[in-house]
Amino acid sequence: MTQQLQQLYSGEKGAPYSVGEFNWPIPREYKADDGVAHSFTTANHNQVADATGKCTIQKHGAGPFSKDASELSSSW
Repeated sequence: MTQQLQQLYSGEKGAPYSVGEFNWPIPREYKADDGVAHSFTTANHNQVADATGKCTIQKHGAGPFSKDASELSSSW
């Protein structure tokens, strides 16, 4: 039996979106022989959403990467 995959997309974004921003500081740490956690940098994971449903994500120098709410999120 062959499995067929379908993608459904109405073209509509649906309900209005809200503007927002979230920053998540992620400390990068290591433990040495003394057993104490030593922090050497903080990777900031930042997300921004706009009123059209577009989300932009950036983390520790990677990105920014953006995706609109109406875009397909799968690669198949």
